[in-house]
Amino acid sequence: MSNQGDVDVIGQPERQPEGQSGNSARGYRRVWAAGIAVVAVVASAGAGFATGAMVGGGGTQPEDVLPASTVVYADIDLDPAAGQKLNLVRLLGRFPDVEDKYGPEPDLSELFVDALTKDTELEGAGVEDWIGDRLGVGVTWDPDANAVTPVAAIATSDEDAAVEDFRTVLDDDQVAATNGYVIVTGDVADLGADADMSGSTAPQPTSHTAADIASAGEDAPLSEAARFTEAFARLDEGLATFYLDGEGMAEAAEQLSSSMDLDDADLADPLATLAEAGPSAAVLRADPDAIELVGWSGVDPPTGVTPASLVSGLPASTLFAMEFTGGSDYVAEQWAKVVEGAGASIPPRKLDRTLAQIEAQTGLRLPEDLQTLFGQDVVLAVDSEGLLTAVPGVGLRSVTDPDAGADLANRLERALAVWTGGFGITADGTDDGMVIALTQEYADQLVSGDGELGQSSAFRRAVPDASNATYVVWLDFAAISGSLELAEPDAADVIAPLEGFGLGVTPDDGGTTVRARLIFEDDDS
Repeated sequence: MSNQGDVDVIGQPERQPEGQSGNSARGYRRVWAAGIAVVAVVASAGAGFATGAMVGGGGTQPEDVLPASTVVYADIDLDPAAGQKLNLVRLLGRFPDVEDKYGPEPDLSELFVDALTKDTELEGAGVEDWIGDRLGVGVTWDPDANAVTPVAAIATSDEDAAVEDFRTVLDDDQVAATNGYVIVTGDVADLGADADMSGSTAPQPTSHTAADIASAGEDAPLSEAARFTEAFARLDEGLATFYLDGEGMAEAAEQLSSSMDLDDADLADPLATLAEAGPSAAVLRADPDAIELVGWSGVDPPTGVTPASLVSGLPASTLFAMEFTGGSDYVAEQWAKVVEGAGASIPPRKLDRTLAQIEAQTGLRLPEDLQTLFGQDVVLAVDSEGLLTAVPGVGLRSVTDPDAGADLANRLERALAVWTGGFGITADGTDDGMVIALTQEYADQLVSGDGELGQSSAFRRAVPDASNATYVVWLDFAAISGSLELAEPDAADVIAPLEGFGLGVTPDDGGTTVRARLIFEDDDS
């Protein structure tokens, strides 16, 4: 084995010419895809959620061996701190598919190896004999060398064995060992295999070797990069991590677009938005009764900055709810962008005629009516009572200008009666805005705001930051499990252990915190 801090490279022959590398390119693509799949190991186990999270458990982490030039990064840590592993094991074991294959307390290392090697040449090759508890994958960008490199860092207890196994499916210069990890690299061509850059006169992007990446990681690791530490400073430890360097990604994309002779004008706005976002990070954590993804980004919430105030007053029987503030301003901003974009292909007079036709046919004025509808605060809700046996409680309540709301409600009620063939959908003005619902009874419930959803244990566990959140989503899995059991038994099995899902978006320290939580039913129920 190599000593810590040394970079051990296999062979270092020159790359074989394109088309002469035997099975290495094919093997690389499968192994690389499998490596990325490991990041979603929890989702593949059947829980149906994505990755995130700050590592723990001590020791060398993937971000300690990957370079600061990494602009996209994700990892998984099977030896985290603070009881995270035990919590996750017990929660995953409650899903029937996981329990059937791995038992009520599955071995995370077995899940890890299965996800890494499935359908690759390494399946059944004894990877479990040398693989460690941590894996990180990412993309590095070196502007001076015009190099974009897909990379994976896999912890190993035996560097020589790991390197030998990877030699069977990769070119020699795609593998190096350093500081208890095996570094595996890909080629920029594999990130855009269909792109035709043959006609470009600009310098073409290349990729670094594994030895180059390992050496750069020793000189300046990702874990010490200012943007990386800034993003994760606000997040607790957990089971996995996800990181985006918005500024670095924008610069890399701009350089790559020049190499591919893409139209810079089409990319200007997306790249500017990406750069302004700065660094973003997310953390996947496991509590005894919940799995949560917590993320932070250096941009303001997508809609308003005023806390949502309507969802907590919905009926406790609410199946689904979504509320956000600042909708009127958001509509105005997005409408201006749509009009500006349409102006490139639609003459202003034609656009005005189109909007006039929409108003004549529907009675709706755009964008004014959308601004009124979303107002300062708006909630959309679906009630679980009568969902299959009667007209369900479905409606929208908006806090907006009362006069504009009453006018829009009147026009909407007439239009909806026509569109639905006379079905009596209720639309009314209120003291603070307007309400639309399938029934008058549910409209009255939305307006009263004296429901107890905000007091329910499930909602408070799913959206613990609801009082400060500007965007809230709630889904009651328990309310639909019975109906789903009849319609889709397999889907019902997947959600059977779950009680609910909550999402809260909250302004935080010059940016935004996003917290998504899957909460589990009481194990004794």
